[in-house]
Amino acid sequence: MFESLREPTLADRIRVRALASAAAFLIAQLYADSVPLFGSGRLRFEAIRLVLLAGVLIGFAGGLDLFVRHRFRAGARAWAWLALAVASAILCGALLASMSLPFLI
Repeated sequence: MFESLREPTLADRIRVRALASAAAFLIAQLYADSVPLFGSGRLRFEAIRLVLLAGVLIGFAGGLDLFVRHRFRAGARAWAWLALAVASAILCGALLASMSLPFLI
């Protein structure tokens, strides 16, 4: 029954990490847009910080770990997804730093 399922490629695996990291950044942006409507509670603020931290860890650790182990068989799609994973992880990290240490901005 499951013989027809194929093994995911390196690009497919990195894509999952890139989209998870980009989704973390988008969730944080939705939070920032909803603050005027719903107010800002401490628990929601901390939850968004955890989502951003997860976006940083998934983007950097997940994507780079897969890429380092399989870098010799990486194609153009894998490079593109890795660039998105790292870029979204950097955005999540910058937003997390600005939320955690606002006096440095």
